Amino acid sequence: MLFALLFSLSQAFAAPPAPDQSLAEWSAEREEKLLSVVEERAPDRYQELVALREQDPVAYVMALHEVARMAREGAAGGPGGGGPGQEGGGRPPESPRVAEIQTRIDVLMTDFGTQSAGEQKKRRTEIEALAGEMFDLRQVQRRAHLADVKAKVASLEADIADRDARRDELIGKWVERRLSGKPTPR
Repeated sequence: MLFALLFSLSQAFAAPPAPDQSLAEWSAEREEKLLSVVEERAPDRYQELVALREQDPVAYVMALHEVARMAREGAAGGPGGGGPGQEGGGRPPESPRVAEIQTRIDVLMTDFGTQSAGEQKKRRTEIEALAGEMFDLRQVQRRAHLADVKAKVASLEADIADRDARRDELIGKWVERRLSGKPTPR
């Protein structure tokens, strides 16, 4: 049930904005899709979010962001999402600081278009600084991930070289096991 909820929620965020769609329209559309899935799959949580939207819009944005983050992580196999062969998928897990930055940016973008020019400039400056910090953190994560991948490749290359060097020995052992009726590893 939880996996189905998380997968459904992740699908609400799958499509990027259309070229003729404003960020505000896209965000509102994503919010509605997310809320409709939460309403269908977790009605109690939906009621909490609706109440929070009325009582504390900033807390609502943060809670909605958290639901979306959980959906992305859950549907992708764990923090960081991604493909097979790695804990958490093909990417390294995001740091808590990246999640904090994303939440803060979401809060700063709330009602951005209705703010005064001075407030918009102030928010834009903060968003740019946060985006820069998030970019730098992700680059560090990517470099660490690359180092891990290189280490795995080096280990695999060494294993292949070792097996190449012991080819005749390994084949002889395999044939002996088969002929003696003992189970052989595949």
